[in-house]
Amino acid sequence: MTSYRQKRRDQGWISEHFRYAEFACPCCSVNAIKLRLVDGLELLRRKCGNAPITVNSGFRCWAWNEVVGGASKSKHLDGSAADIVVAGLHPLEVVDIAERIEVFSHGGIGTYTANGFTHLDVRHGGPARWGS
Repeated sequence: MTSYRQKRRDQGWISEHFRYAEFACPCCSVNAIKLRLVDGLELLRRKCGNAPITVNSGFRCWAWNEVVGGASKSKHLDGSAADIVVAGLHPLEVVDIAERIEVFSHGGIGTYTANGFTHLDVRHGGPARWGS
């Protein structure tokens, strides 16, 4: 008998609130997103009062990363980053909450307030912060 979780995966869900397709590269549909990142985003959603999270950018292939002007060592390239918008929250509010989630507090957190989104990643090697 197929489990509920397996049925959800078969329907394209990677977690309770996110679909695999949300994290796929828009130019080639390749998706190598890290589950650790997705788990962190689920926790972020709960800590944001269950506010919906829109993924603007997840995994990127090299070609797409170049098109969007991504950094040559972008964490999107290895599937450990996502640029997100949390419904009803300013990017700086998202940062305040993400800082209290271990997987993000030890990773990368960037704000792009002019564009209205937050970058979160689950990098190793210590935290990185930036903003605009």
